[in-house]
Amino acid sequence: MKKLFVAVICSAFMCGALGAVAADPSLYGPTGLVVMPTADSLGFGQANGFVNYLDFDGDDSTVFGANAGVGMGIELGIASLHNGGSETIVNAKWNLKRETLLTPGIAIGVIDITESLKGDMEPYVVLSKRLSVPASSVAVSGHLGYVAGDWDEVMIGASVDLTSKLQLMADYIDDFSIGARYAVTDDFKVGVSSVDGNMMLSASYRFGLK
Repeated sequence: MKKLFVAVICSAFMCGALGAVAADPSLYGPTGLVVMPTADSLGFGQANGFVNYLDFDGDDSTVFGANAGVGMGIELGIASLHNGGSETIVNAKWNLKRETLLTPGIAIGVIDITESLKGDMEPYVVLSKRLSVPASSVAVSGHLGYVAGDWDEVMIGASVDLTSKLQLMADYIDDFSIGARYAVTDDFKVGVSSVDGNMMLSASYRFGLK
């Protein structure tokens, strides 16, 4: 299984074709996979709102928030974590190099600028590359990065767009997560994931500010 996971990611990086990956919220807000942020970011005037419900060993947590693209590849976001108390999470991401036919996209960012979640900022760098399967709606994306701070881990992830509506995804940052997203409409998506063996239910809505 691990060999297959690595093979999918390597093929996405080496054989990818140009294409935009949908930028949907991750667990703590930044657009990405289940937990891992990707190099994709919201464009200028794009925004989304989201809610994630996580059943963590019987201790329920809810994260809700919003992200917005403010131009020049910059995405800003804010989220609120509720699990008995309340914590505010401020995030920022800059897509400093867009993906091309031959090269991956590159982004740098920070999760939890206010250091309210784990007592430390989580700066990161991530590369993303997409592979489209000829004569098919299937597309595979590979993501590789590093996050500092309290996590201090290599990040690795992949996603598969089986159809225009259904996406499967998996990532690893200290713990392994896997999930699926389904587009009910072009703007409204729902998801179900496993975060280190704990179930997460998600919903997000995309809208424009322009």
